[in-house]
Parts: sequence; C-alpha cells; structure tokens
Amino acid sequence: MNLEKLKLPLKEGSINIQTEYFLGVTMKPHYKKIIFNKKARSILTVTILMLVFMFMLYQHNICYTSNFLTGPLLSKDENPQVCYRGEDTIITVRMLNSSDPIIGEQTFFYDQSNDMLIGIELTNSSGYAVLDWGIPHDYPLGLTTIRAICPNRPDAIPVYTDLFVKAKTVFENLTYPTSVYTGEYLVVEVDLLDNSNNTISNQQVHLYDYQNTNLTQSTTDTFGHCVLSCEIPTDMVPGLYSFKVKFEDAQLYNSTEREFNVTVLSQALEIVSITLNSTRVKPNTPILVNVEINRYDALISVKINDSLLEKTEGNSWEGTINSPSMPGKYLLNVIVYYNGTQRINDSSTYYIVEGEALDFSAGTLFFIVDLLLFSIENDSLTNEIILLSPVSALAIISAAIAWKKKKRQPSFSRDYTLEGSSNFS
Repeated sequence: MNLEKLKLPLKEGSINIQTEYFLGVTMKPHYKKIIFNKKARSILTVTILMLVFMFMLYQHNICYTSNFLTGPLLSKDENPQVCYRGEDTIITVRMLNSSDPIIGEQTFFYDQSNDMLIGIELTNSSGYAVLDWGIPHDYPLGLTTIRAICPNRPDAIPVYTDLFVKAKTVFENLTYPTSVYTGEYLVVEVDLLDNSNNTISNQQVHLYDYQNTNLTQSTTDTFGHCVLSCEIPTDMVPGLYSFKVKFEDAQLYNSTEREFNVTVLSQALEIVSITLNSTRVKPNTPILVNVEINRYDALISVKINDSLLEKTEGNSWEGTINSPSMPGKYLLNVIVYYNGTQRINDSSTYYIVEGEALDFSAGTLFFIVDLLLFSIENDSLTNEIILLSPVSALAIISAAIAWKKKKRQPSFSRDYTLEGSSNFS
C-alpha cells in the first residue's frame, strides 16, 4: 500500500482513502455508502446462487457427496432400513424435481451395490413409488444402496436409499436330558443356523434358567455347533423347570431363542460304606452298625433288617442289632429311603455268628451204649428202638462229620470291617 495516498481524516470517525481499488471496491471520500465494482458483483451473485441451491437440497433432505472413487453421489441414511434376506421388503421413495413431485412416471430401482435392476414402479399423485422387493436367499449381508431414478424425466432428482440386510436365525438339533439330579451338570448341545440353513460360526449362545438368569455361554464352532454346561445347585428344590438357549442380536444376524423343560431330581443316593464293630460274634450279641451316605438330607432315612437307624454327625446313620442265637453266616439288609420312597436296597454286607458244633465224645458213645443195653432188658421197647435205629445212626454220622469239619476250621481272633456300596437304580 502506498502510504503517500493515505491522508488524515477530515472528520472524526471517517477516513479518506484515495486508493482506486481496495479489496475490489471503490470508496469515495466522506461517504458511508460502498459502491461495488463489476468484479465484486459477479462474486456476490455466484455466492448467493450457491446458497440458494444448497438450501433447496436441504429442503428435499438429499445430501450429495462428490467422490471420484464411488462414482455417483450417494445419500447416507443415519438409520438405514433393516431387512432380511429370503424375505420381502418394502422400498418407498418420493421422486421430485427442483420443486414439484414427479407424477405417473416409471421409477427404476437399481441395486447399486450389485449394479442390478430390481424393479420398476409408477409414481402416484404425490410422487411416491413403492417397490415390494424379494431379497434373494444368497444375497450378501450388510449395508447396500438402492438408487431410484425416472429415466423419462431428466429433471427428476435421483433418490438413494440405504438398506441393511441381515439374516434370521434358528436353533436346530437341540439335545438335552429330560431329567438331572441336583449337584450334577446339565449339558445342552445345539446348532445355530440362518434362515437359508447355513451354519453360523463364532457366535455366542447363552443358556438361561426359568428366572432369565444367564447360567453360561459358549461360542459356536465352524459347524455352528456349541455345547453349554452348568451345575444344578444341590439346594435346588426338585421339580419341573424351564430353560432356554438364546442367541442375542448381532450385527448381521437377528436374535433367536428356544425353550425346553428339564425335571430336577434330588441328588442320586449312594451308600459310601457299611461298618460293623465286629463281623464275627457270639450268638445273641449286640452289633453296632454304621451306614454312611454320599450326602445329607433331612428326608433320608436308613433301615437295617427293619430296624430304623439314627442320624449321627456328618452323613452317617447308626444303630444296634442283635445277632441270632444260631451259628452261621448272616446278611445285612440295608434299605435307604428318600421322603418315604425306597431308593437303595443293599444286601452285600454279612457277619458270622460263631458257636460250638456237636462234639462226638466218649459221653455220647456211653449214652448210646446205655440206651442199647436198656432196650435189651426191656422187650416192650425193642421194636421201637429197632425202628428208630436208622434215624439214630444218621444222627451219629452227621455229628461225626460236623466234628471233623470243626477240627479243620481255622480260628480267628481279630475283628474286621466289611464295606459295601450300592448305587441308586
């Protein structure tokens, strides 16, 4: 700027600028009015036209983006229309020119992502064209753009609609036990497929209980298969319960679930051990018996040979039985009840009652000889003795055999414990 052409203000609040052109305008001295030259007017006119054009685009809710990589200008919907492949979807557009609706004109709908014409519809009196499009079963999932144009009306503004194509899902081959015991694991297997019967891999599947509590989750493998496992609480009240497997909504797949019922039973009872304080006893001797069960429950009761045992500490029940008066080997019959229903009947434990066998001694021989002599002196008894002699002989022979067996038996002086177990059938 030439400082010599600048002068001091002639009046307070004004500046006299002698420069012919200053930012495209000529400023006359001592005047507040600004006079634009031809160049400035051209710039202003272009600016106003651009603002008007942008305002018109805004009014029609069409936003154009110039991108030499994507070709035509596209609209970007904030909330694209969600639809599912293999199903019909409704696409509605309104065709307009700069100010008015396009009426009664053919509207061509193009799948721009695949460069394919998908339908032709006429606009109504308000300029709307509605297309019912059946999305193919093998259509790619994700975002796609539909372009609508009126080829017979060059003034019609193209409309771009974004669709987000998803797949519906379903559970198949669901396997589960119809009943499970408390303290055991409930194991569920299932396959996740889409509505085109394609397996869906690497997706989370959840298992919920009847209170909609998430018990566990598992990821599907390459075949869409997953295994879910959870432990049934030991304090869970027996009964029929509903469970469900659920797939939460994902970006490309919608959610699905499937419900099933399982009967929860009280934990399977099992005898851990049966202990006797002595397994070789004399006749009519008390025997202390201890029975241990795999768990404690107030509804459990135990009987041995019809004698009810008492609950002691832990998971044990105790009672006393008397040994029989006759020597021999005897089995214990242990019965476990749950809530009055028999669950276990075990007869694998035994004990031995010891006793003296019949001794074939000299006294026995003396008694037999004396009896024979008496029979000779008493003729009236002779016939009866003769008739009973075979029975007596058999008794003598049996006593002799028993005496020999007793001599061969080893003697035991130490008590031992027998243990038996039985599972619930």
